[in-house]
Amino acid sequence: MREENRLRTSLIVVPVTTISNWEIEIKKFTPNLKYLLYYGQDRRKDADHLKKYDLIVLSYHTLRNDIDLFARNTYGYVILDESQNIKNSYSLTFKAIRTLRADHRLSLTGTPIENNTMELWSQMDFLNPGLLGNLSDFKKKFTKPIEVYRG
Repeated sequence: MREENRLRTSLIVVPVTTISNWEIEIKKFTPNLKYLLYYGQDRRKDADHLKKYDLIVLSYHTLRNDIDLFARNTYGYVILDESQNIKNSYSLTFKAIRTLRADHRLSLTGTPIENNTMELWSQMDFLNPGLLGNLSDFKKKFTKPIEVYRG
């Protein structure tokens, strides 16, 4: 494939405990993709180097720590596995992820809401910023009616 037709690198952000599972699945289902497991103390902090891969798998924690590096590039996809990890819109992890530029965003979760409706807002704001309004609007339109006034 010619370099100009190559898709942008995609990020898969995962809990640290699932990095090896993702590697197994990549090898099994997409063996021709060039991937990087980005973790550990010896990780290469070079934004141009990251563009050489089809997929980069990294943990939420590592992304938060190296956000200055990852925010330099635009990605084809940013995929969040177990996206409830960004349920707190005030957390550094949520704020870091929101700085990423991507053509497409995907979110995988079995538990979009664990404690309150605000968790849904943060995940939706990652997927489609502004769709549910800003945080204050969401609280007025949805959180209060659902959590306070439910009969």
